[in-house]
Amino acid sequence: MKRRKYIIILAVAVVVLSLFWLLRVPSQKSNGDSAPVPVTTPASAQPQSPPIAQAERFKEASALVDSVFSAPIAFYGRVIDQNGDPVPYANVGYTAADKFNASGSNYTGQSDEKGNFQITGVKGAALAVAVRKEGYYFVDEITDRSVLSSAATFAFGMGPDSYRRPAPSKDKPAVFVLHKMGKPEALIYIGTRSYKVSKDGKPLEVKLETGGQAPIGQGDIRFERWASDKEKNQRGHFDWRFRITVTEGGLIERQGEFDFEAPIGGYHENFEIDMPASLGEKWNYTANKSFFVKLSDGRFGRLNVTIQAGHNTTPLLVTAYLNPAPGNRNLEFDPQKAIKP
Repeated sequence: MKRRKYIIILAVAVVVLSLFWLLRVPSQKSNGDSAPVPVTTPASAQPQSPPIAQAERFKEASALVDSVFSAPIAFYGRVIDQNGDPVPYANVGYTAADKFNASGSNYTGQSDEKGNFQITGVKGAALAVAVRKEGYYFVDEITDRSVLSSAATFAFGMGPDSYRRPAPSKDKPAVFVLHKMGKPEALIYIGTRSYKVSKDGKPLEVKLETGGQAPIGQGDIRFERWASDKEKNQRGHFDWRFRITVTEGGLIERQGEFDFEAPIGGYHENFEIDMPASLGEKWNYTANKSFFVKLSDGRFGRLNVTIQAGHNTTPLLVTAYLNPAPGNRNLEFDPQKAIKP
């Protein structure tokens, strides 16, 4: 996992900086503002670092490395679902940053009937922990520490920071969350398709059931792009807009990663992204959106859309799912039940 490799890199960086601090030779400083007067000294009289002092510094550096990577780890955790209920017998994976120039050691475990788990008797500068269980969705670690996830990294031989959380205790275990699956439906899965949309507003229409391009007026969804990428400002920003229209139907933004039930109402005919160059720091070349879609025949679907404003070859990427049963708003997907278009 990239996250686990990253904690090893951070651990090595800490040690390298510490070694530099311990092994550096203090520089001579002059007093006052005047330039120092050069002094000629015979080569035999030049000051040398005593071999004993050099050896002591290496000894201190070695001890530092040992202390960072050999810190004792006693970790306590608990697994819950999105409703706060314990998740028993979840699989737990650990990676300890316990080596200076190699990948860390891996361990496995399992939560008990109350969702609790622990690992002791191992060592390392940091510990990466991830929990998984069949029938549950993995929740990615995010920046906001107030939101629980299925994985996190904890500090032991080094201090906590924005990447490593403080070590938990037996009385206050680290809490991980898995999102329990509902009842996935057999959905028509379009997969991820790329579409070349004009930059001058010329519409492109697609049939949601097949993912194929359709003649204007015969598709379910219309895409339009306006991009003035030849008129960039000093920061390389330009004006661009993108509009998605569900002909004779509607769409509404999907807010959560695990929102699978399409709303009954609140749909709009179109959704538009307006990105003028004047937005400054808020301007972006790319936009990622997720929508629920209601078609004219009463069927519901969901779309993940990526728009690349000035791209010529693949400016639009769409991943789509469609429930074949009119009126059925469940859009939770099971790959094993996928219906090919």
